Amino acid sequence: MTQDGGRTWTEIESDIWDNIRGLYFASDQEGWAVGDRGLITHTVNGGRTWEHQKSGWWYTLTDVYFINPEKGWVIGDLGTVLHTSDGGESWVKQTPGGFQMLKGVFFFDDHIGWVIGWPGVCLHTKNGGLTWTTQTTGTYNELYGVYFVNSNIGWIVAQYGEILHTTNGGETWKFQYSGTDKDLNKVYFANRNYGMIISDEGLILTTIDGGQKWEVQESGTNNDLYDFALSPEGMVAVGKGGITMRYTVEDEDLPVDLPPKAEEVETLVASGQLSMEVVAYEWEIVRHTNWQTDFADVFFVDSQLGWVVGSNGKISHTVNSGQTWMPQRSPEKTDLKTVFFTDKDHGWVLGRATLLRTENGG
Repeated sequence: MTQDGGRTWTEIESDIWDNIRGLYFASDQEGWAVGDRGLITHTVNGGRTWEHQKSGWWYTLTDVYFINPEKGWVIGDLGTVLHTSDGGESWVKQTPGGFQMLKGVFFFDDHIGWVIGWPGVCLHTKNGGLTWTTQTTGTYNELYGVYFVNSNIGWIVAQYGEILHTTNGGETWKFQYSGTDKDLNKVYFANRNYGMIISDEGLILTTIDGGQKWEVQESGTNNDLYDFALSPEGMVAVGKGGITMRYTVEDEDLPVDLPPKAEEVETLVASGQLSMEVVAYEWEIVRHTNWQTDFADVFFVDSQLGWVVGSNGKISHTVNSGQTWMPQRSPEKTDLKTVFFTDKDHGWVLGRATLLRTENGG
C-alpha cells in the first residue's frame, strides 16, 4: 500500500505463496484474488488482510468476476467454473465438463454469461451457471477476449486475427474478416456498431458498422499491445517493451468513456460509451522513461489519472491523460500483471504471489 500519493508502494502482508492470476474488487474494501492450486482469497478491508476461502479445487484458477458483492464466478484450467451466491463463504462447482483451459469470463447480468478459452471453447449460461451449453465457435484457436453489448450481440477475438460475431447470444458465431493474421488481444464495443480491437505488432482495428468492415490501423509501433483504457480524450494502449501509446480524438464533443471490466485479469473497470462516428485517428508514442519494460496492464479512473504496471516491478502514473508519465517507487522486483482502482484513491497491483495496495491515489 502507499500513503503518499503513490510515490512509494508497500507490499501487503499475506500468507499467499501461490501465483495470483485473477483479481476483482466489488468495492474499495471488498475483493477476491484467485490463482494456482485452487487459490481463492478474500478481503473486506481493502487488502490489509486476506482470508482464504475454500474452493474445493486444486487446479489453477485464472479469472474471477463478480456482478455484486454476493454473486460471483471463478474459472480456470480443466474446464473449471465455480460460483458463489454468498460472497465466497461457499463455492459450488458449475463445471460443465471437459478439459478446456478457460481464460476469460463475461456476465451481462446475474443470469446471462459466457466463458471462453482454449481450444476455441465458448460456454454459455442463461441461469447464472446452473447449466452451461457449449457454443460452436468454428475454431480451435485460443480465444482471448469477449464482449457483449446486450444479451444477443457480442464479439470474441482470438489468435491469428480471428474475430467471431453473434447476433443471437452465441447460438451461432460467424467469422468477420479482420484483415490481419496477428493475435487479437482485447475487444470493446460501445454499441452494436462502434468497436475497437488491439493486437500484436501494434495494430489497431476499428469498425463503425458492427464489424462488417474492420479498418486496420498502424499505431506507430510494432510492439505487441496487450491492454487499453478509454477516456474522453481518447485512448491509452500499453504493451511489450514498455510501449505506451496515446490515441487522441480531435472532435471535442465526441463522447468517449471508460469501458467496464468484463474479461481477463488484465482488463479495465469503469463505465460509459465509446463512439467513433467522427474520429480523427492520431497516435503518438509517449514512452515515459528509458525502461525496457513490458507493460502488462493499464487503468484510468477518469480522463486524466491513470497507471501502468509491468515487468521488474515497474509502476508508472499519469495525471494528464498519458502525455507524460512518472515512475512510482515499488517494493517489488517481480513482474506485475494487473492494476485495478475502484476510485482515484483506492487501488491494487497484482503480481506473482504479490499484492500491492494504495489508499491515496496510487
